[in-house]
Amino acid sequence: MVGKGDGCMAYYSGNLKLIVDWRDDVLMDFVDDLTLEQIEGELLWEEAWHSCALDGVIVPREELDAVKEIAAKRLEYSEKIIEKMLKGKISEKKLSDVLSYSFDDIKPSWAEVIRYYEVAMAMYGMALEMRENVLFLLPKLPRLIHRSLFYGIPGKEKSGEYRKTSSIEDAGVPSLLKELAPKDNIEEFMKIWSEFTRLLFVQRWNYTLDNVEYSHALFMSILPFEYGNGRVGRIIMNMLLLMAKYGNAIISSDEEEKKMYFRGLERGAKVFHEQFVSGQTLPMQLAILYQMRRSSDLIKSIVYGLADSYDILLTYYLKDKLVPLSEFVKQSGKKLSEVQRLVRSRKLIRKKIDGEWYVYSEIAPKSLEEFLGSGRMNTVEKESKQNDGAKKKNKK
Repeated sequence: MVGKGDGCMAYYSGNLKLIVDWRDDVLMDFVDDLTLEQIEGELLWEEAWHSCALDGVIVPREELDAVKEIAAKRLEYSEKIIEKMLKGKISEKKLSDVLSYSFDDIKPSWAEVIRYYEVAMAMYGMALEMRENVLFLLPKLPRLIHRSLFYGIPGKEKSGEYRKTSSIEDAGVPSLLKELAPKDNIEEFMKIWSEFTRLLFVQRWNYTLDNVEYSHALFMSILPFEYGNGRVGRIIMNMLLLMAKYGNAIISSDEEEKKMYFRGLERGAKVFHEQFVSGQTLPMQLAILYQMRRSSDLIKSIVYGLADSYDILLTYYLKDKLVPLSEFVKQSGKKLSEVQRLVRSRKLIRKKIDGEWYVYSEIAPKSLEEFLGSGRMNTVEKESKQNDGAKKKNKK
């Protein structure tokens, strides 16, 4: 249990990560490694919607079908134009004009959600193809993603530029993060972040999900851009997850889960701010201190986001085995309040249909020992068993 003060004991996230490993194992009954085709539908649209909403860009759910229709037309049109450019039949300038096609006459919020979807899809395709080689691109990724997200968007004239001042006009981050973020030398702090992230993964310093958390916490403590930090940070976070053969995490913008996510970011900002001020910014120093003083909030947000992503896929494959929550209460013999806690904590694979939860009857294991004895893990060596933190799927 984590204490409330900054001097609390280190949080151990091992059993929490079983929520993801268990789902990953269930999914392997139906698919091998995730592909871009499996991600680019509902999973990616849900991520785009929530990630933009976390940054204050709200698109009503009833407008999302119209947004998707515009995105589909843009994709079809741009693919034809890119083919022409590759054949020398169109200039790069014309291509740039085309890629801004259909943004002029729609709501700015629609444009930002569409752009997030397009950029995330491109970045995730790169991560799935390059795997660990993505780590070599870390110094360039933040500015590339930021420019791709905001180029041509009205009012976003500084796309792809690290901030030069202490000014942060970012509606998507808590005020405490803005207060504690470095005021200058952003370029140097981002070099520290990229080296920090690379070392965590290359040296397999911790379990993969922990390394992703540490990297995201440091990125969001720096806030390298005047705006859009959350969206850039979450795309990079998911690239690291996909690189390691997880899915993309859908960090929820629902109020209670948003508060939990922001609390986790605030804890990271407090920890790293002290190191920024003291100049003690060696990567392993940062990692050790963060490990000692982290809370459960940020890793829980990432785990829950992954669980929600997996559930979109799993409830498709398990659709014939889903039962209403009220029916599961009767079958399990558990109290309604206990089952509701299982739903909130992602101990059940779940899907909301017409306002009612439907669930798969299997409950997530409480411990690694229970997981190992459940009859699962017979086709894969899971990350939870490994001391070096590397996730390897060695299928028979």
